[in-house]
Amino acid sequence: MLYKDICKILSYYFMGFTVVLGIPFLLAIYYEYYADPSVHPQAHATFAFFQSMFISFALACICYILGKKSSGSFYRKEGIFVVVLIWFLSPAIAALPYNFSGTLKNPFQAYFEAASGFTTTGATTMTAKR
Repeated sequence: MLYKDICKILSYYFMGFTVVLGIPFLLAIYYEYYADPSVHPQAHATFAFFQSMFISFALACICYILGKKSSGSFYRKEGIFVVVLIWFLSPAIAALPYNFSGTLKNPFQAYFEAASGFTTTGATTMTAKR
């Protein structure tokens, strides 16, 4: 079954994504517990990053279990499908800290911000506080 091969690739991707989410999580821990409060006056997002890491790790585990007995036959169609799927799922996972921390209330705006960050377009929906 081809979905097992796709799930196995996605499991490795989500595991790597979890590790990458660890970088802002560690920075959030530092600024919440160790830095001078005057250096970082904004609300802290440590738990939001932890929740996002947990969801990414859970997706990795689910995909790994589903793809455990993959046949190893991975062709061009499946490769294109995995790339498209990753391009849609990556901003969705990256948008979670925006939603969980309350930085952006609208999930579509959070998705847009995350996609903008991945593609480095510089487009944004955020405005400065007045």
